[in-house]
Parts: sequence; C-alpha cells; structure tokens
Amino acid sequence: MQSFGHCVHLHGADGVLIENCYFTGALRPTNDIFKETVGRAVEYDFKIMYRGERPIPQDQMIPLTEDGVRSYGGDRNVRVVNTTVERMRGCFQLHCEGEVTLENVTVREAGDFAYDVSNGDQGPVILKNCKSDLAYNPIFNLTRGEVPTDAHYEIAVLSPREGIEPTERTSLGTICGLRSTFILRDGMTRPVPHEAYRLNCGGPHGLTQSLIRNYTKATLVLDKQVRDCRIESVGEVEDHGERNRVTQVVLRGD
Repeated sequence: MQSFGHCVHLHGADGVLIENCYFTGALRPTNDIFKETVGRAVEYDFKIMYRGERPIPQDQMIPLTEDGVRSYGGDRNVRVVNTTVERMRGCFQLHCEGEVTLENVTVREAGDFAYDVSNGDQGPVILKNCKSDLAYNPIFNLTRGEVPTDAHYEIAVLSPREGIEPTERTSLGTICGLRSTFILRDGMTRPVPHEAYRLNCGGPHGLTQSLIRNYTKATLVLDKQVRDCRIESVGEVEDHGERNRVTQVVLRGD
C-alpha cells in the first residue's frame, strides 16, 4: 500500500467506507529493549534518536507499527463502522476537511493513543457507540489537530485485558473543543489505579461552550482554559476554569 507503516492511509480521499474490519499491530515492552546486548539500541546508548535525542523510557509499552487509520490532508467523508483496531500507534488519527463518522468502533491496547479525530470547523465529527480500553496509553489525544467544533464524541471506557498493567501514560487523555459534546460511558469490570482514571479537559486548545456527560467514576480535570461548559459527572470534578456549571450525577445502586 506504500502507507508509511500505517494500516490504512488516506491522502486526498473523498468518500471512504471502512466496515467490518479487524486491524491489529504489535507492541513491545520498553524494558525488553534494555536486555539487548547488540544492535541499534546498544549502539545509541539506549537513546531515542528521532526528533531529538532522549533516553528510551522504562516501564512503558511502545508500538512496532504506525497508525491504524490515518489521514494526511484533503480527506473528507470518512465513515468507519463495526471495526476494531488494536495495538497500533495512533489507532485513529483523522484530521480531515469534511465529515468523519465512527460508529460501533472499538480500540484495544493503543500503542500511543486511541482517538485523535478532529475537523476543526470544516465538517462534523461524530463518534457513536465507540469504545476503548484503558490499557497502556491515553484514550483521547485531541491536542494535534484543529479545535473540534460542534463535534460529538461518545466513548465507553473498558477495562484492559487480564494481565495488563497500567503505565505512567495510562489515562483517558486530553480533550478540547468548541460547542462540542463528550459522553463517557462506563464499561469497566474491575478497578484501575486512581491516577490512571482521569481525563484532562482543555489542554493546549481549551474547551468552550461544550457539554461533558461522564457516567464513569473517572476524575475530570477542568484546566483554566475550560469556560462556559456544562459538566454532568459521576466521578469527581476538579474545576480550575471559569463559569462552568458542574452537576454531580448519582447512578442507581451507588
């Protein structure tokens, strides 16, 4: 496919349907790298040489494949339905110029993040009945593209598979947006560490005039760039923003 290591690579596509697919990659514990006695890691003193020199981190899980579904510009009218992506770097990295819809999509064991989907104000983004487990890395990474505008994200947070240990990067990640809606549903079957069960709201781009409905017990951290938002949450809310309306939700049986 000449896809630069990505599983599905879009470049100037208009009208894309990905349906009933299962894409899987491979992950590797960084601690395994330090067991090597010959090879590039040893030659470079166990340092990452890409985009600056820095030590290889320990106790993390890194992808051996690139993104699952990736756009590179000029892409529009992308629809992904009934599809699972696992163990890819960015499982969905879609910065498009027209409508993007993900429906009944599941992410497992993301190698860097699960969802980075935004069109700015160039077309609607709709994530409906999507899922992601809370394994090694963040679920959301809305930090790289244009600020989502009038977007809709619905994600069920799942427990990781048995035997998976969270890393220091494990979290719900970072969201931003303008007049956007975020719905978090609880698909957890066992507890995870409190420090991993958090969602950063705002990030570098801010969150304004938006709605978050959090039906999980994850903590929402509203940073100073979160303004004029409505928050309905089962989990704790740390509000460092301005003019936000926070309502605590009590689920039946709690």
